[in-house]
Amino acid sequence: MQTEKNRTITESNRIIFLYPHDHKVVESNLLIKAISNMDSVPFKIYLMSVAQLDVTKAPENRTVNLSKKEIFDFLGGGTSSSKHTRLKNTLKKMIQQAVFTVDTVGEGKERDTKIVAPIEEANFNWYSDNVSITFSHAVMPYLIVDEDFTQYPLSEIFNLKSKYSIFLYRYYRMKFSLYEARKSNPKWSKENLDKLQNPEIPVDSLRAMMGCLKKYKDMRDFEKRVLKTAIAEINQFTPFTVAYEKIDKNKVIKFTISCQNLTPAKEPYKENQNDPEYRKGQADKKKAQEALFLKAVNNKYTKMLMKHFLIGSYDLIDIKFMSGLEKRVYPYYDKLESKRGRNGVEAHMSYVVSHKEGYVEKNTVKYLEVAIKDYLQRPL
Repeated sequence: MQTEKNRTITESNRIIFLYPHDHKVVESNLLIKAISNMDSVPFKIYLMSVAQLDVTKAPENRTVNLSKKEIFDFLGGGTSSSKHTRLKNTLKKMIQQAVFTVDTVGEGKERDTKIVAPIEEANFNWYSDNVSITFSHAVMPYLIVDEDFTQYPLSEIFNLKSKYSIFLYRYYRMKFSLYEARKSNPKWSKENLDKLQNPEIPVDSLRAMMGCLKKYKDMRDFEKRVLKTAIAEINQFTPFTVAYEKIDKNKVIKFTISCQNLTPAKEPYKENQNDPEYRKGQADKKKAQEALFLKAVNNKYTKMLMKHFLIGSYDLIDIKFMSGLEKRVYPYYDKLESKRGRNGVEAHMSYVVSHKEGYVEKNTVKYLEVAIKDYLQRPL
């Protein structure tokens, strides 16, 4: 079977699903390290949905659209009725299982736990090709991220049958992408780079991340049914070549990771840096950012955010941070003020600060942007 965007081929009596390489999944590293227990098929549909997000501009309704035909191609054959029934059951299972437990440690070493259900709603009509997936407000800061994220082609996970393969692949991707990004940085020692390329993880932490704390308690079963199966699939279907060894009396797993033709998390633009037009564009961009920064520092909303402890004095000297507020957040505050006045903006900020969690600190601009967009969609 074949569509314009994807196709399947038969290889050695096995169906190999080929997904378009231009679809990229972008996730916060916190989400990759989070604990979840999704099965393979719902997990892939979830990642298909994530890959449809435009990371430069989140949809205001947090909704993306998938092709039902593409999903049917992935799920397999059958009558129209059986396909729709399977789609319904898969989407239901995805919503039920798609729950992430995100643990973070603050500066004072306090441990915060956030339970995030990423999918709010799934909707499809039997007579159209569209399947709409609505993400929850809580998950958006983990999917629309400016830093501490990992990017990978959706095609690289679609032939991984085991859910453990998907979990491990995302973990390897995160570690190896960090290694690739930092290996040329003289500030990083060989020892620290080795920890990224050949990461060590306690067995209990690995079990928790893969959702099998209570399964395969015997280490031999865990190796056979989880580690060896997952690594075999990853070695066969992805650019990674992975091996592992048990150290510290079998309490820690040390992975050895190598990779060919890895797409970097952020594409370099070195070939353009000597281009006069490129340099002029960069200079214009910097000048525009500085202008936004000056406007933000003197904006009344900056003082209001400080009053509500949503930003601090240290943020006032961060050009990227302040220009982001001016460009991406303050225009929406203007809209709210025109409808509800200054008190309406104050009330919104009070609500936001009362629901703010520790994980937001590194994504404050995006969090404030998503929060005000979501608020403006409600009846005022």
